[in-house]
Amino acid sequence: MKRFLFVIYVGIWFAFWHSPNLAQQAQSPVVSGAQMDAQLVASHSTIAAGEEFWIGVRLIPADGWHFYFENPGDTGLPTRIDWTSDTDIETSAIHWPVPARADYQGFVNYGYYGETILLTKAKLTAPRQNGQPIQISANVAWLICEEICIPGQARLEMNLEEGAASTPSDWSQVLAGAVAALPLEAGTLAGHYDLQGGFQVVAELPAGYADATPLDLIPVSTRLVNNTRPPVLSLEGGQLTALFETAARAAALPTEFVGVLLVELEGQVRAVRFDVLPAAGLSLDGSSGSGGTALWLVLLLALLGGLTLNLMPCVLPVLSLKVMHLLESPDSTSHRHIQGVAYTAGVIVSFVLFAAALIGLRAAGEQIGWGFQLQSPAFVAVLALVIFALALSLSGFIHFGVGLTRLGSVGHSSRNPVAGSFATGVLAVIVATPCTAPFMGVAMGAAMTMHPLLAMLIFVFLGIGLALPFLLIAFIPGASNWLPRPGAWMERIKEVLAFPLYFTAVWLLWVFSKQVGADGMAVLMTAAVVLVIGLWIWRQTQLSDALAPRLAAGALVILGFVLAISAGNVSDDPNADAFERVPYSVSALAAATTNGQPVFVNMTADWCITCKVNERVALANAQVLEFFATSGVIYMEGDWTHADAEITAYLQQFERNGVPLYVVYPAGGGSPRVLPQILTPSIVVAAFEG
Repeated sequence: MKRFLFVIYVGIWFAFWHSPNLAQQAQSPVVSGAQMDAQLVASHSTIAAGEEFWIGVRLIPADGWHFYFENPGDTGLPTRIDWTSDTDIETSAIHWPVPARADYQGFVNYGYYGETILLTKAKLTAPRQNGQPIQISANVAWLICEEICIPGQARLEMNLEEGAASTPSDWSQVLAGAVAALPLEAGTLAGHYDLQGGFQVVAELPAGYADATPLDLIPVSTRLVNNTRPPVLSLEGGQLTALFETAARAAALPTEFVGVLLVELEGQVRAVRFDVLPAAGLSLDGSSGSGGTALWLVLLLALLGGLTLNLMPCVLPVLSLKVMHLLESPDSTSHRHIQGVAYTAGVIVSFVLFAAALIGLRAAGEQIGWGFQLQSPAFVAVLALVIFALALSLSGFIHFGVGLTRLGSVGHSSRNPVAGSFATGVLAVIVATPCTAPFMGVAMGAAMTMHPLLAMLIFVFLGIGLALPFLLIAFIPGASNWLPRPGAWMERIKEVLAFPLYFTAVWLLWVFSKQVGADGMAVLMTAAVVLVIGLWIWRQTQLSDALAPRLAAGALVILGFVLAISAGNVSDDPNADAFERVPYSVSALAAATTNGQPVFVNMTADWCITCKVNERVALANAQVLEFFATSGVIYMEGDWTHADAEITAYLQQFERNGVPLYVVYPAGGGSPRVLPQILTPSIVVAAFEG
């Protein structure tokens, strides 16, 4: 009996003192998934209300495997944490450690290749005092890759205790070290980013970093830069300048750029996380903020552009009539001054409203970013077509807004000369809009590609330039002698001004060709021809009242722009048109194999780097394309970018839990053959021939 009691005593003592106490250790059980272990840990085991503490999601990939940063780079998916803790637990966003930059056969990823803790700051918002444990739980999802990529997920749960004061846990030192290794949170820095020979970021670094040596800048903002080309970095006087090569198909410019800068300082590598705002267009030093062009020069060019508008055939007659009316008027000098100011106000208000409409349309269109419209192939295609049409108008191929010039005397007989002058200023802008392609085109382009404040100022100075001759004549009657008389010379100026627009259209075509390639260019050129045919038919009907030809002309013009937009959507994927793709489904595969047709099944995903390399290197190869065409191979593709139950079941059929998976079904039936995960053209062809 004594021996029995002794054994019981020892067992109780051992269990009490040596069994794992998860509450004291502030950790969850380890959850093992495919090539990844996950665990939840906390810096404190006892939590006091109102005090912050750290929670870490501890992720341990298998050797040679990696998971992804919040910006995964060219392929991959960011790791996601969805907190489902007690309602009185407040959690922050993930505090991401510095990722590694990895190059894999031309694709660059940002991720983690060893044990990593993703940190979150938490707080118990209100005291509970009910004796119940505090439940911390999270659903964690990741994509882990080596030669194949496997999505994984885990639900992690742990309990903490509430107390009058917080008590550090067994993980407090580990998490303190992880927090210390996080990038310095510098917040929003003075600076800007813009498009100057690439994607350029300028930022004033925090105090103490003026003597640092910049090593790398990892973009947190996604799909903006070419990740395969590291940025060119310079640091002078605490100002960082980073120049990236812009991504071939950049996303819309974000409202801020976020990056992680790595520097060497005092023999140590340090990281700074910061964000900057785009070029504001109005910096304190008088520069435009968009590459260093002085603001005064931009506004001077706008002013000169507005002055030149007065020489256009549809504007000068209106101005001449208004000047004659002003000089013949018996009104006093002060009334003439007021009329000049009213005319100027009408012009400027009209320009401002016009600019506001353009900026509003831009803001309504998918929140298009400043400057990055030219990264949208569809936008470039439409802009090229508009510029081309305006150039044709200046060359005399077609005339826009000819009838508007006959309205130039509006307001002259008004009983209120001030209101009449204001209305004439509005009319001058309306008349100028369709007739002034070189300058209104530039202003429209500025409003659609620059910061709204700078775009608005450009339109204001265009208005000042347009109104300036009449304003001077209202205050200096003798200045009317400076006004040139209308004549044939005006048509010559208009025709000459068409050539810069043609060159602008050529430049836009070159930009477009870089984005979509030869096939897209062919579609856009077809759109231009269709547009010309439509405008030609419209020109033939301008002197007739026939409705059908005008409807046909309008339909062709619309068709031209539709073709331009579709040209912008042509894929530049070298494998995009390689095969007649058949989407994978159980029924489609069964029908093809039942008929004895050879089938090549490609299970792929946009985030799978190996898939993209194989498609570029092997499946788009001329030898493979020719073999598939001559042998009648059906190319069947399953896209697992998003969860798909049918594809998942197919992968499990071949004991796979990730992509890529390549399966060959030979002609005439027979057992399917699974190909290696790394393909070559010869492997693909030999699989069918064998």
